[in-house]
Amino acid sequence: MSQRFELKLMHEPKCPSEIDLSDEWDFAYSPLPVSDKTAVATHTCFDMTFDTRMPVPGYWDDHLGRLDGTSGLAHALRNPEHCSQIRYEHDPLPDATLPYLLGTGWYRRQFDLTAPTDQQQVTLHIAGVVMEAWVWLNGQFVGHHLGHSTSFAFQLDTTLLQSQGNELTIAISNMRDDRLGCVIRGYKGRSAGITGSVTLHIAHHARLSDVYLENQSDSARWHVQVQSNQQSLPPMQIAWQVIDPQTGKSVSEDSQPVTIGDNQWDIQVHTLESWSDQSPKLYELHLRLLAQDKLLDEHRQTWGKRRLTRDGMRVCLNDVPTYLRGITEHAYFPETCTPPMEIDYYRKCIKAWKELGFNWLRFHTWCPPEPYLQAADELGMLIQVESPRGAGEKEWFDILQTCRKHPSVVIYCCGNEELLDEAMIKQLRHRADLCHEHAPDALFNPQEALRGIEYGWHESDIGKEQVAEPFTHNPKRLAALTEFSDVLGQYAWGYLSYHCTLADATELRRRSTIYQRPCLSHEVGILETYLDLSLADRYIHTRIGTTLFDYVRQELGKNNLLDRLPLYVKNSVAWTRLARKHLLEAARQCDHIAGYDYLGGMDTHWHRVGYGCGILNEFFQPKPGDDLAALRDINAANVLLLDLPRQRNLTCGDAFTLPVFFSHFDGHNHDNATLSWRLVDQQGKEYLSEQRQLQSLNHGQVHALGKLAITIPQLPHASELQIELTLTANNKTWQNTWNLWGFPEIQSTLPVEGQIGDVRICQQLSLDDLAHMEQGGSVLLLGSDPFESQATGFQPIACGRSSGDMATVIEPHPIFENFPHQGFCDWQFAPMLQGGSAVMFNNVDLPFDPILEVVSTYKSVIPKAAMFEYAVGDGHLLVCSLNLRDDDPAAILLLERMVQYLSSKPDREKLNTISHATLSDLICRGGIHHQQKATDQAFDDRVM
Repeated sequence: MSQRFELKLMHEPKCPSEIDLSDEWDFAYSPLPVSDKTAVATHTCFDMTFDTRMPVPGYWDDHLGRLDGTSGLAHALRNPEHCSQIRYEHDPLPDATLPYLLGTGWYRRQFDLTAPTDQQQVTLHIAGVVMEAWVWLNGQFVGHHLGHSTSFAFQLDTTLLQSQGNELTIAISNMRDDRLGCVIRGYKGRSAGITGSVTLHIAHHARLSDVYLENQSDSARWHVQVQSNQQSLPPMQIAWQVIDPQTGKSVSEDSQPVTIGDNQWDIQVHTLESWSDQSPKLYELHLRLLAQDKLLDEHRQTWGKRRLTRDGMRVCLNDVPTYLRGITEHAYFPETCTPPMEIDYYRKCIKAWKELGFNWLRFHTWCPPEPYLQAADELGMLIQVESPRGAGEKEWFDILQTCRKHPSVVIYCCGNEELLDEAMIKQLRHRADLCHEHAPDALFNPQEALRGIEYGWHESDIGKEQVAEPFTHNPKRLAALTEFSDVLGQYAWGYLSYHCTLADATELRRRSTIYQRPCLSHEVGILETYLDLSLADRYIHTRIGTTLFDYVRQELGKNNLLDRLPLYVKNSVAWTRLARKHLLEAARQCDHIAGYDYLGGMDTHWHRVGYGCGILNEFFQPKPGDDLAALRDINAANVLLLDLPRQRNLTCGDAFTLPVFFSHFDGHNHDNATLSWRLVDQQGKEYLSEQRQLQSLNHGQVHALGKLAITIPQLPHASELQIELTLTANNKTWQNTWNLWGFPEIQSTLPVEGQIGDVRICQQLSLDDLAHMEQGGSVLLLGSDPFESQATGFQPIACGRSSGDMATVIEPHPIFENFPHQGFCDWQFAPMLQGGSAVMFNNVDLPFDPILEVVSTYKSVIPKAAMFEYAVGDGHLLVCSLNLRDDDPAAILLLERMVQYLSSKPDREKLNTISHATLSDLICRGGIHHQQKATDQAFDDRVM
């Protein structure tokens, strides 16, 4: 016999009314799925022992203690993919996992109704489940819902209702694996439960089953669905109001005759304020369904006067061109693991991102819960929702019907990086039709990243109709997709992510000409910062725990690098900061790009077991040393831009021009604008300046503002210079700055091999060089042989990968006196790191005391240095494995400084020593050089 918990509520049959059934429910866990036979059975076939209770809403795994001693737990199933140990073996790395409970949770609740009648319309609303639900009322099967994306409802058969002892049974199962999306991946996985409130809505005779007020160009159209199981009804009407919640007064109202089914009528709303990301004005809709003055049902919901449309290659919010500055929302919740249920958490998220200049969230393969949507409505954050992989047409329709009621939801997308072959394009065409029919005031994005059209994971992906110019793509598929799409989640070939320090705005513009729809650049950034172990305490007593932090601490400790962690964190932030600036400015110069989603806003460590992609850490805090004020300058509606080349090392007297652009999307035209610029050094000394008047600047475009003519001034020593650009108009100011480096011309040419005085220069160490040092000579090794080494570059590691470099550290050293740097390799080192190498110290017993350290990922901790030195016998060895090119003034100066340093006979007492035998053995064996592993560039079927 199953144990019954008596939990009864007495409710008057007032119509309309709502009964909240959330709270504690009887609960039973079973490791078995719900069979087809069970689904249509009465409760007598369930054979469940309800021997504990479970909160609703809630996730089972947050309350496992309640299952202790229960009958089902002895045979519990756990996530079979869980691995308790961290293994970083090869890319693509697996997602993080936890041993969440797998099976079926049976919920039961009793309730009473006083004098229920068959004239009532009783609707059961369930605000969310993971993954699917079956419902029975008083032992009779009510229905089944599949999908975790939205709320759902069942109309109950009132003939089954009793005045006392009604029993509602809900089975929730997470055992099917044909859905995949960010909100059911990683630590949380398919952690199951009833994730939202459960309510009964009681109406009389008929009910308002769906309400949507569609925004049109100069009016709004009501779509109101009325349902009833009554055979005959008197004439009905809806009395509706649009209420300003700030005053509590109606700003528009009327009544409309309605019938059973879909009812539509238009109203004028031109006097109402619009909802936007800058001014999120919300109204309350209040509808009353009446028959002969008797109230049958009523409904309230918020509404915003908002329309997102396409105008050529522009996206327009309320007919005003806008630029979508987005974040990729990966569903990571460090403190709760599963999505929080409190709206205040989501308000905190949105406020943090808006403070950084973002106005758009792209929900990567998931649909946010209702509290998240409400927070976005309140605070003015635009949203793109995406169906998970495996979602059917019913789930897509549920997403449309649920999200269209929220002004924040402006774009609907059918997923991420699925192969766009002819069959998929046909399916997407149908879903686009549904979107345009049921959410016509929003836009349709067919897919995030157009795999099979603009790139592929395999040679066959792009199909036989591919062409080579302006890059390899399939024009036939692109044309078919364009026919029904409003925007395209275009992938920029890695120029704005995996190879972003190579981003070239001119090349982006050339390639983008094939697109005839506004492009929302897919997942720009993907840059990673070093794991901050100081955050580990925040994970104590959470479901996620500290395993990742413990592993990294252990690996750094084994390599005696733990004391260098603060430098690694700070300098990794510095590297990602300069790469971020470069890629965002390249994107803003391209006319075809109408927005981007930056991956990411915060660190999301469920992905690849460590994913420090965020501008903020996972607790919405700034990362050490980041310049968020500078980020806001380039992540705003209006941005001043320079098309600055990648080579930023210049010789005094060099003359060149730089194109200036203004990305202008603040919704206002600007007259009598003034552009001014200065060239200054780090002490503020001004070398050049200019001011010019501009013509009128109309919003909604990228303006070319001419060119700056710059000549590098004569400098007493190498200096970091800054271009300061300012635009003023209508009492508003926009600014931006860029760094470049000026070097006095060095007349003498130093050899890359040979001897200068007592200093021998070589590219490969020999036994003769060893003898030279034993006798007190100095050797400058410009290369890595005989040491084991790995190639370097100026591209920071792609986030989450097991191979790549995350930071550089330049130690205080006489060589770098009068060589401009800030303790890490900025753009002045780009040509030296690209094509260079770093010596690896993990397989050799040598002291690690770098002058210039190259910091590997924490997933593969390898002490590495591109510059270091040893005392050898009575002599001195200095190693520099950077790429010293004779056309790079920074490299020429660095070579000169190294020779001068060795020639000065520095104090050898402070140097680490390497023995003759050790170095001789290395020379005889010869060095091994490793290329960096190529990133998988997310070619991983889990991303879909």
